[in-house]
Amino acid sequence: MGWETRGGREYYYRKEREGSRVRSVYVGGETASLIAQLEAMRSEEREGNRILARMERERWQEQEAELDALAELVKAVATGVLLAAGYHTHKRQWRLKRRG
Repeated sequence: MGWETRGGREYYYRKEREGSRVRSVYVGGETASLIAQLEAMRSEEREGNRILARMERERWQEQEAELDALAELVKAVATGVLLAAGYHTHKRQWRLKRRG
């Protein structure tokens, strides 16, 4: 949607979809200016929403990375405690070593 130059003059056209085809519809006069301003405001709002969504994703990714690091630390501590207590892993299960 937007302003198009035709024959050295600018005209505002709105694009409408009809099935698989796109049709240009002329909008003239002061209505065109108002619609163009409204579309610009909507576009800015969508861009702002995209920026906010990206910032939110980045914040979640940072928190997820911190949780992953904490989980690795807990896993390492638990492994150390279990090994010190005489356990070993067998087919990914912790089992107490036999006393012979």
